[in-house]
Amino acid sequence: VIRGTHAGTWEWDIETGELVFNERWAEILGYAPSALAIASTHIWLDLVHPDDRAACEALLARCLAGESAAYECELRARHWAGGWVWVLDRGSIVEWSEAGRPLRIRVDRSQGY
Repeated sequence: VIRGTHAGTWEWDIETGELVFNERWAEILGYAPSALAIASTHIWLDLVHPDDRAACEALLARCLAGESAAYECELRARHWAGGWVWVLDRGSIVEWSEAGRPLRIRVDRSQGY
């Protein structure tokens, strides 16, 4: 399905802070996958346009708090060559602890129109 939709994906291990991006995610922003091999939420936030950052963080926080079943945010992301690319991120919590805390979120990214 991911290849068929040509979506990029990122998965965040909330406890460790580790982010994993697929090749398409890197490609949308003009990066080689190896450039994002070791990533954290700081990398993700640094690539979000400053005017979009607060809204994205708030929507993600609502999803992590269980106030929303899904995370969806249209944003501008920094392209490696300079400038900004419109993208749409859609995801949800895919793993919860026994105590009900979110452990892992998976997000699909598609390039804007």
